[in-house]
Amino acid sequence: MLKALENCGQVEIYHSFTPQPLRFICSAFNFFTLHLFKIRFDYRHSRIMRKSLGKYYSKYLEQKAYDFAVVSGSTSIAAGIKTNVPVIYINDRSLEGAMNYHKVLTQLFGFSYRQSIETDRLAIAKSALTIFSSSWAADAAIKNNPAKASQIKMFPFGANLESIPPAPPVKSF
Repeated sequence: MLKALENCGQVEIYHSFTPQPLRFICSAFNFFTLHLFKIRFDYRHSRIMRKSLGKYYSKYLEQKAYDFAVVSGSTSIAAGIKTNVPVIYINDRSLEGAMNYHKVLTQLFGFSYRQSIETDRLAIAKSALTIFSSSWAADAAIKNNPAKASQIKMFPFGANLESIPPAPPVKSF
């Protein structure tokens, strides 16, 4: 995707940012509640993480006149950024479709479940275009965000290869 975007024009990449000590505190809270009470805190999609990441990345979008912003793989960033630039949000799953399927999205505190769903819905609501890599993810997002159905698309990611490698030699037995 990056190479395709670079063929269209200038691309600036803002690498991953982990807000510390916030992540450590949230991770420690999750660790203790999981081991003591068998209940998880999905801090990656929590309101506090969404706001922290949103604030961090929003300042970059204010510095220049961008045509659009692509947020790939981070629901919290897509939900948290504040910008007038159109956002294209890309992910391989909708949180609502993945709840109680992925282990880290099971046995959540009620407040954590609600915040994760809120973050997922905000990411889709704020995006001019939302792209998922599978039909089940796109279908789950459309089911839970019908007002945004026309802006939710499925586009398979495919292999992340420069060229197709040669076939391995056939083994004879």
